[in-house]
Amino acid sequence: MLGAALRLAGGRGLVLDRQGGGGYVGWAVYATADFDDGEPERLHDVTVAEAVDLASEGRKLILTATLDAIAVLRLADAAGQPASEVALRQSERLVDELVEAGQPRDTVLSLADRLSRAHLVARDLRSHPARETPTSDDTRTIDEQLHAEPMRAPRRGWTSLPRLAAAAGALVLVAVVGLLIFRPTEGSRPKRQSASTKPSSSVSAPTRRRPAPHASVAQQARPLTVPVSLSAIGAWDPYGDGREHGDKASVAEDGNSDTYWPTETYIDGLQKPGVGLLLDAGRAMRLRRLVVTTDTPGYSARIEAGSASAGPFQPISRARTVATTTAFSLRARAERYYLIWITRLDHTAHVNEVRAFGY
Repeated sequence: MLGAALRLAGGRGLVLDRQGGGGYVGWAVYATADFDDGEPERLHDVTVAEAVDLASEGRKLILTATLDAIAVLRLADAAGQPASEVALRQSERLVDELVEAGQPRDTVLSLADRLSRAHLVARDLRSHPARETPTSDDTRTIDEQLHAEPMRAPRRGWTSLPRLAAAAGALVLVAVVGLLIFRPTEGSRPKRQSASTKPSSSVSAPTRRRPAPHASVAQQARPLTVPVSLSAIGAWDPYGDGREHGDKASVAEDGNSDTYWPTETYIDGLQKPGVGLLLDAGRAMRLRRLVVTTDTPGYSARIEAGSASAGPFQPISRARTVATTTAFSLRARAERYYLIWITRLDHTAHVNEVRAFGY
């Protein structure tokens, strides 16, 4: 677990954690937010956007914790060895999830790079404690000062170089967080205020700001997602006999997680390129993400899309190992038909429920 758990409705916990020996870093929902008596049951993974939807009051923490995880994953180790391919893939996935949550990709990458450098400074300071000089009676460690809120100035004497670097690192961190969380969400920026001798007030009267007519994409409010109704209209089995329990397809969108569409049973595994569940949006719609719930986790799948129910279909997501609940981030123009394309399974795979979100 990377940090404290956010408490959700019903006492559940939302946590940024590592699974599989660090092979997967992401947000997950636990049965409880109380980790004092050991790790509770892990219910399912969620994307950054879904985490924000679940705990909107914790949006700042979710976004900054995700950004910090990206920065740490990209760091070389203490011996100077570059980050592993696994860690870099994890960081790229988290970048994608922040973009899905409405953050500009260039901004995310730039801030992650700055935060990585701040972590390197902090690491260097922690590895050289002897540099700290007794010019201040502040006995906190460098790590404690980096995370102190607010930071306080030394009481006497010149501040040592490490303390200056620590303060600079903390300022970089604050700047990164501020740029990410408090970036403009309206088309215009606030006008610069003229100098005034009047004391500032912590409460100011609301002002009206007119959006600029040519505001950039980065200045727009993050796009909202809305639920999209999909109809499961059948199975897609072009490499088999064309029959894959298509008559049971509709239960994958009936709102009952106890029912499911199943593939056929493959004793020796899936000996063909794939098999899938076909979904109809009713008209061409651009989807942002598609969430699959299953009681047979462990199979591999991706999402494809096309303009006709007979195909062809093109991949619009990365292939993923499906967990109990898996959110696929989608990248495509508007299409009417979507396909959950299963490419690997042990014996059988179930799709219990499908939920879609669009723009």
